[in-house]
Amino acid sequence: MLGPALICPIGTALERTERRLPPHAVLRPDPDFLAGLEPQRQAVRGPRGAAVPETARRFREETLVGLDAVGTEALARIRSNWRLSEQPEGNEPFARPTLILTGRQDEFVGYPDQFVLLVHYARAGFAVLDVVGHNLQIEQPHLFRHTDARMARPRGSRVLTAIAPVPRRLASSDRTC
Repeated sequence: MLGPALICPIGTALERTERRLPPHAVLRPDPDFLAGLEPQRQAVRGPRGAAVPETARRFREETLVGLDAVGTEALARIRSNWRLSEQPEGNEPFARPTLILTGRQDEFVGYPDQFVLLVHYARAGFAVLDVVGHNLQIEQPHLFRHTDARMARPRGSRVLTAIAPVPRRLASSDRTC
């Protein structure tokens, strides 16, 4: 039996001003790496919980390239139609295994507002991972793989993870985090 894996989901607080968000925090900085970044790059984009070269590389190749490819006009169109006409959690509870993973340092969607999802996802496992921002699978890949593989998987069931890396051919090698 398959079920979803919700990775840093938005929860039910759609507008950023309605969300309970933690303050910006980099808990595992690499001082030499950060010293080599432009100040605006340190504060604006990239890994939150763990700022090290590997997370920055993966952010550039798997996240930033997608944001840049979409562009601001497309993102504005998506944002203008942000609200759904029917809430996914508004129907009958979902009775299959589900995994909800959040990051304690996720300053985009937070983690406290996602607890209410447990009412709808009746068989969900829920984890708040520390030293993790919104790029959970990039910032703590070992924890992500371990949690995804082991949590919310009762005997004989599988959780379907909806995360796919961006093909390398789309990634630009001259970008910095």
